[in-house]
Amino acid sequence: MTERILPKDPRSENRRADDRRSSDRRKSDRRVGQRGRRKNDRNSIKTLLFLCVAALLGLGAFIIFETNVGSAIDWRKMFLMKEKEKTAFKLGNVSLGMSRERVKKQHPNLDFANLGRGESVTSFNFEGAHFTVWFININGSDKAFRMRYDQSYRTRTEAEVLESIGKIHGKPGTSECARAGDQERKCHFQWWPSGGTALSVSTIEIKSNQKAVRTDVTMIATDTYLDGKRLRLQSKPGAAKIKTEQKKSSEKLPF
Repeated sequence: MTERILPKDPRSENRRADDRRSSDRRKSDRRVGQRGRRKNDRNSIKTLLFLCVAALLGLGAFIIFETNVGSAIDWRKMFLMKEKEKTAFKLGNVSLGMSRERVKKQHPNLDFANLGRGESVTSFNFEGAHFTVWFININGSDKAFRMRYDQSYRTRTEAEVLESIGKIHGKPGTSECARAGDQERKCHFQWWPSGGTALSVSTIEIKSNQKAVRTDVTMIATDTYLDGKRLRLQSKPGAAKIKTEQKKSSEKLPF
């Protein structure tokens, strides 16, 4: 006996499809609702934190205003960045770029000579050597743009002096030597240390009749940035010098 297959009712199929779509919409609505609630919660927390911080700042400002707390503090100096002084190259406790006030703190008995066109110069003796420092006025502040060191060595050779400098600045960029007779030899060396410094070193080896050797050393260090500003600020370069009697050398190297 054959089984009879009844035709499907299309209305029943449509009802099941509608039920599935309705169920999917309800699930989607629940997911969207949960995400929306979490987002609203986060926004509420942020708003609450902002209001708390604003209230604390307002309370602090009110207390400071009423009690005059902090009136002795220079807030401008605290928050404004100060111009940094360069300390890359130093001789005799003086750095290129150092202000005149700070140099005077290191060597209180200094006398300064005005050279005109915003330049000034001073000199001092320190640890057996003679130092000369030139300053240029930039934006109302005198800064050291050049330093000179002079020393005579009777117990140190030229090679020892150059080795001392080379330990810090490496090999010289240029070197040139020439003899002035049998008892004297002159050399000139040039370094360019980091930080925009030009270092020029001159040496003179002098032999006495007793075959003793004296080495005269002159170092001139220049801040190329400040020197460039100096040249732009003035029409004629100043080259005045002051002379100070040198004391006897203790023969201590500056490096």
